[in-house]
Amino acid sequence: MRTARGRTRTRTMTVAAGLAAAAALAGGCGAKNTAWEAAPPPAGAGASGDASALAALVADGDAAWQHRTDEAQIRAAIAKYEEAVAKGADWHAYEKLSHAYYFLADGTLRFQPEKKEEFLATFEKGLTVAAHGMLAASAEFAAKVLKAGEKPEDNLTLLPTDAIGLMYWYATNLGKWAVEKGFTTVLGRKDEIKKYSERVLSIDEKWFFGAAHRYFGSFYAKAPAFAGGDMEKSKEHFDKAIEIGPNYVATYVLIAEFYMTKQGDREGFEKYLKHVLDTPDDVLPDYVAETKVEKRKAKALMDKIDELF
Repeated sequence: MRTARGRTRTRTMTVAAGLAAAAALAGGCGAKNTAWEAAPPPAGAGASGDASALAALVADGDAAWQHRTDEAQIRAAIAKYEEAVAKGADWHAYEKLSHAYYFLADGTLRFQPEKKEEFLATFEKGLTVAAHGMLAASAEFAAKVLKAGEKPEDNLTLLPTDAIGLMYWYATNLGKWAVEKGFTTVLGRKDEIKKYSERVLSIDEKWFFGAAHRYFGSFYAKAPAFAGGDMEKSKEHFDKAIEIGPNYVATYVLIAEFYMTKQGDREGFEKYLKHVLDTPDDVLPDYVAETKVEKRKAKALMDKIDELF
C-alpha cells in the first residue's frame, strides 16, 4: 500500500512528465483559439439600437444575473448580454458577458458531464468575448494587436485600469479552457495567462476578493519546480487572498485542491474543505451562488480523499 507521500510524489512526477512530453512534442504550442483574429463588433450605440435600448438590455441581463443560483437565469442573463453586445453595447457589457460565460461553465456545466462539449465551448466563448471587449476598450491597444500584430499580453498597460475585469475573465476562461485541452495547451499558454494575472495584481490586488493572489497561489502549487512551482510563494499568495477576502470560500477550495494535495497533507485538506462545507450560503449576501458552487466543489473533493491521499 502506498503512503500519502508516495502517492503525492507519483502525482508530481506524472504531471512533470506530462508537461515535459508536451513541450517536446509541440514546443509548448498546443490548441489555439481565434479570439484575437477578428475585430470586435462596434462599440457604443449601434445602428440597430440606441443607447437607452442598449442600457435596457444590459439592465435586463443584470436582473437575471441576480438570480444566478438558477441555471435558467444564468442563461437568460447571457442572452440579454449577447443581444446588447451584438447591437453595439460598450465594452462593459463584454465584461459582464465573459463573466457570465465563465460562471455557466465553472458553476453549472462542470457538474454535468454529459455536456462536456458545451462546457469547453463556453469557456472559449468567455475568453473570446473578453478579447473583443479589450479591443473595444482601447483604440491604441486594438491598433497594436490588429494592425501591428503585437501580442495582446505585451500591451496591457494600454487598457484602462477599469478594464481589469476583462483581463481577469479572459485569463480565467483561457486557463480553464487550456486545462481541458491538455498539458500541451497549458504549457503553451501559461506565460500569457501569467502576464494578465500580473497586470490584475498590479492594478488592484484586492479586486474580486484577491483574485490575482488566488491565481498565483494555485499556479505556484500546481506547477512542478522546472515550470516555476514554488510552495512558499503559493502559501504567501493564498494567505494574502484569505486576508483580503476571508469569506470568499473559493480560496479555501483551491488551497485544499492544489496546496494540500501537493504537500500530502490530508489533515489540512480536510480542514479547509470542512471550513467551506460549514460556511453559511449567505456569508457573502451578494455571492450566494458562488458560495454554493464552491461547496459543491468541496463536497466532490472530499468524496475523493482516499484517491488523493
